[in-house]
Amino acid sequence: MLEIVIIKFNLISGGIESVIWLNIVFQVAIFIINIILVIGISIHYNKIKKNNIIRLLAFENNEAIIVTYNYDDDNLKIELSKEIKTKAKINYSNLNFSREKFVNYIVEEDRESFNEFLKTKKETILVVRFLEVVAKEIRYMTFKTGIKTETGITFSGLDTTNLQKALSKIEQMDRSKAVMLDNLDLGILELELVNKEDGDFVILYANKASEKYLDSKKKFIINKSLKHVFLENQEELVKIFLEIINENIQKECEIKYNHINKWYRLVGYKSDANKLVVIFDDITNFKKQEEEQEYKIYHDPLTDLYNNRGLHRKLRTFVNSKKLICFYIDLVDFSWINNYYSMSFSDSILVLIAQELKNYFGMNAIISRYFTDHFVIILNEATDEEIRNALFFLKNTSGKTYGNERNDVSIRKNIGYAIYPEDTKDIKEVVFLANLAMKMSIETIGIEPFHYFPGLKEIKQEKIKNIEILKEAIINKQITVFFQKIIDVRNNEIVMVESLARWQKEDGSYVPPLTFINLAVESRIIKELEDLLISESLRKYSEIIKRDEYKKTKLSLNLTPSIFLNIETIDLLNKYIKFYNLTPEKIYIEISEETFVYNLEKCNHVIALYRENGFKISIDDFGSSYSSLSILNNIDYEVLKIDGKFILNCDLEKNQKIIEMIIKIASIDHKRVVAEGVETKGMVEYLKSVSCFVHQGYYFHFPENIIK
Repeated sequence: MLEIVIIKFNLISGGIESVIWLNIVFQVAIFIINIILVIGISIHYNKIKKNNIIRLLAFENNEAIIVTYNYDDDNLKIELSKEIKTKAKINYSNLNFSREKFVNYIVEEDRESFNEFLKTKKETILVVRFLEVVAKEIRYMTFKTGIKTETGITFSGLDTTNLQKALSKIEQMDRSKAVMLDNLDLGILELELVNKEDGDFVILYANKASEKYLDSKKKFIINKSLKHVFLENQEELVKIFLEIINENIQKECEIKYNHINKWYRLVGYKSDANKLVVIFDDITNFKKQEEEQEYKIYHDPLTDLYNNRGLHRKLRTFVNSKKLICFYIDLVDFSWINNYYSMSFSDSILVLIAQELKNYFGMNAIISRYFTDHFVIILNEATDEEIRNALFFLKNTSGKTYGNERNDVSIRKNIGYAIYPEDTKDIKEVVFLANLAMKMSIETIGIEPFHYFPGLKEIKQEKIKNIEILKEAIINKQITVFFQKIIDVRNNEIVMVESLARWQKEDGSYVPPLTFINLAVESRIIKELEDLLISESLRKYSEIIKRDEYKKTKLSLNLTPSIFLNIETIDLLNKYIKFYNLTPEKIYIEISEETFVYNLEKCNHVIALYRENGFKISIDDFGSSYSSLSILNNIDYEVLKIDGKFILNCDLEKNQKIIEMIIKIASIDHKRVVAEGVETKGMVEYLKSVSCFVHQGYYFHFPENIIK
């Protein structure tokens, strides 16, 4: 650290001995630097992304550097401001050093301090001297601790070489100019320890600016006990001042005067045996900006809830909780709303849900928008009744409709929860366990919140393993398509072939399609899987229609709701159709009833886009889940496929009535009806008797890898 020559003199205004003029001026200067650093050079990083506003105001317009130290590779990356580049007469903006090499440029006495600075977790200001070999113009740098991440620390540095030159000149100045202390806009006090046991300090000197900061006249400050002047933070201040006296060190702190809503930064150092000088300034505006920046770091700007970083920060304060419950909420398929409507509409839904949670849980809960469409709620010291009520509320809001005067949408929620310390002794793990439980609720497809149970970790690990295997299978094209014929029984012509995904493992066994398709949806790699299946389907289809028996055959192509509703899929289809020399009129896009539940109006809009591009629409598995016959009047389609469960039990009178009604409604609009799951001669004869002549099922053809 920089050594300062100590000079004793008498203050003209107060006649108090032993105040150190040079140290005061130096501390004033350093204090000003500290303030600049707080607002100017403390550039907040959010995962190493700088706040551009503060960067512009503070970094580019000062002789400053930003240093990023990486713990793993022990290297420092240094960014130079325009001002410091100009001063040092260099053109490049970035430098990279190993820590060892960088430290060698520092004066030997300061090297250990710098190494400690890189490790410290406390807010620290450090003045470092550099060897002349670095740059003649830059000999001193003041560093201030910044933002720490898991991989390193980012901090700022300000060139203070000119300050040191000024201090050297001050040594030669007439000491009688000490009267200028009274004209400084910084508060300056000298205190004397009069009772060590009680930690009682008396104020011996106060300059004029102290009146403003302490909201009191000098006559009510001088010769008064510290406890009568500083009405708040007394214990903290006494502890710091005693440490300064006893250890002969400089200390600084920030204190808040709540009764006048002001923040002050104090810097104190020992001036004589039982005396110290305290320099302080109003940093209220700086603290407000600092608090605003901190608020942004820990809160979601859209909903004003905690973000995931803020949640975990708050969670750490509950380590002594006797009972804490964490709910993890996933808004099912929420990302699709952007495709149906707009980002502004989906944002408005998130705000409504956030407000709903705040209205119910109030101030008794920590609520976070954890990720884009994920919310986390933490109830600390929750009673059994509060937990029951919360579970009831969350269950009843799953499937609720949200919207505005123009649009509304039903949002289903997957909800999992875990309880501390019942489910884990590590409070940091409770969110992770609630997330595991939420993912299990996806598989059970229920509306009941799912409670974590032992063994879920192992299930999750197995699923992660399976996801990696699935990714490899997609990359290596181990998943392919088989075709199943769709027959017109009047002439036994193959009118269509349906493309069906198949995954054969190395041991020869097949993974059920629903298993790996659902896994792809859950793990958000369904697009990669669908891209492969679309490409393979069109490639193989382009080959089979070269055969005589398939020349008039159309292709029926299944798309999951998310892929169908993503209009980029149309471009993908057109790309492959052009590549394989096909026409869209021969392609029937199969969509399940599940697609309609999100938004019928938007679904029709997307259907219209497919039809404009020449594609045909086929409604798959009609009657399997959400359908009502009235939906057929609201959807544009060419083919209606009756779900196989009706065909399988077509001997039942109830099912026969449903089948015949579907056929009748479709025939009115001259739509083609396909019966799925036809497995027996009896089924064929019944369907023919009710004028359904296009059949698909094992009776005619097992799915086959027609083209290798």
